[in-house]
Amino acid sequence: MAVLDAFFDAFNHQDAKAEERTYHFPHYRLASGQMAVYDAPGAATESWMNNTYRTLRGTGWDHTAWTRRRIIHMSDSKVHVDTEVTRYRKDGSALGRFESLYIVTKEEGRWGIKMRSSFETLIK
Repeated sequence: MAVLDAFFDAFNHQDAKAEERTYHFPHYRLASGQMAVYDAPGAATESWMNNTYRTLRGTGWDHTAWTRRRIIHMSDSKVHVDTEVTRYRKDGSALGRFESLYIVTKEEGRWGIKMRSSFETLIK
């Protein structure tokens, strides 16, 4: 769970370099019916993250928090984590909820996020 905590710490601080350090490459992101593959750390990956931060700020986003994290499969080198996150405005009201599967792998002695697959849940 420490790598997931580091991921959201970096994400909420809009720190692309720190967020990138929580990934293993190639890194896969499946959302909105689109698979994105980031082959390596660097300018392309950081540009994608910075565009994400900019887009979220445009919606009134202030931060994102875990509302559920549950390990559903685990081995010595791979963990599947069933999650739910909520995106919040500065006033604490919710913008959206997302259920996701995070696949975290241990490669070369380090845990990192290898893949994320997300579904948006509408806020009513």
